[in-house]
Order: sequence, then structure tokens, then C-alpha cells
Amino acid sequence: MSAGGAPSASVLVIAYRMRATIAESIASALAQTVPSEIIVSDDSSGDGTFEAAQQALAGYAGPHRVCVRSTPRNLGLCAHLVELAAIATGEVLVFLAGDDVAYPQRVERLLAQMH
Repeated sequence: MSAGGAPSASVLVIAYRMRATIAESIASALAQTVPSEIIVSDDSSGDGTFEAAQQALAGYAGPHRVCVRSTPRNLGLCAHLVELAAIATGEVLVFLAGDDVAYPQRVERLLAQMH
């Protein structure tokens, strides 16, 4: 549990061939009202998704701990999620696809239900 008693969160932004939408998805992850670990991970798309994610996070200096990565080879959805779950440090995992946009209070509300 974090200092305030609520569990910590890792937001896993998972992408495969989502170059056109990844920046908006990342922006919604960064807009979360609770400081979280955010892992943006491209599953070896080869279409520029990883580069678009890097660009969307360039110069970010906010309250979240952010990482952008790419798998060395395409894993497929389930194996990709398993890999990310193994490296995430949050007590609660919040999944966000690279073509999803989350409300800013999504993590806050999820954590409140678990507190």
C-alpha cells in the first residue's frame, strides 16, 4: 500500500499497429489524477507505433513514472500482457489499449474501490 493507504497502480498501455491512436491513448494515461507507473509497450508493430509513443512522451516531466518499450519480437496479446505484468511494480494493474482513451479519474476510482 502507498503512504495514503490506497494501493499503487501501474497503467499498462499496450499497443500493436496503433500508430494513429497511441499519442491520444498516452495523453489519457498521463492525465490520470493519481501518480502511477505508466508502461507504454509496443508489441513489435513495425508500423511506427513505437516511434510515435516515444515522440508522445518526449520531454515528459510530470508526476508519473513513465517507461516506453517495445518487445523484441511480436508476442501476441496474452503473452504481451503476461510480460508486462511481470515487470510492473504497482499493486493494481490497469490496462489501456493503444487505441483507448481513459477518463482522468479512471485509476483514482479503481483504487478507491479497492481501498
